[in-house]
Amino acid sequence: MAITVGTSTVTSGNQTTGFTLVINSGVVTNDLLLLCVTNRGATTDPVVVDNDAGGNLWAKLANQNAATNGAGTVWWKRATSATASKTITVSLCTNSASGCVTPFTGASLATTPYAGTVSEANASTNETQAQITTSRDNSMVCLAVFCTSNDTLNPNTATATSPASLTERAEGVSSGGSDCS
Repeated sequence: MAITVGTSTVTSGNQTTGFTLVINSGVVTNDLLLLCVTNRGATTDPVVVDNDAGGNLWAKLANQNAATNGAGTVWWKRATSATASKTITVSLCTNSASGCVTPFTGASLATTPYAGTVSEANASTNETQAQITTSRDNSMVCLAVFCTSNDTLNPNTATATSPASLTERAEGVSSGGSDCS
């Protein structure tokens, strides 16, 4: 079965210590939800909860401290029949906070539907990610870019060699504090 990427929900405005996002109304049972959070002013993990009573909890998939300040975290959750249109609350961020949540339909139903997570802190003079090799056939590669230290950095200018191009699915932005995306 092919994986279909649903419509993302993103932050905008001036979030500083946290934010809320509403999960897309088209989310259905067993969709995989990926939530990316940028915490500009601290390397501590934010708190991630939602009002999906009886639903699955958010679990941290990966984190990466920035080369100079802040951190990015990726969280995941498996949707239930009641997950659509619920509100995610992210708190305990410092200075500036941004994020996005993206649903994936058709992802593996394994207990942990992901493998091979890698992360890298890239300073402003080295903004490349080494080769990514999947550990399962027919895998989808998801790339998250967290901008914490350069207010003018533009994360949607990514290039690749194989595949020849990357498709940006979402960008959460905050103009609060020292800005982040």
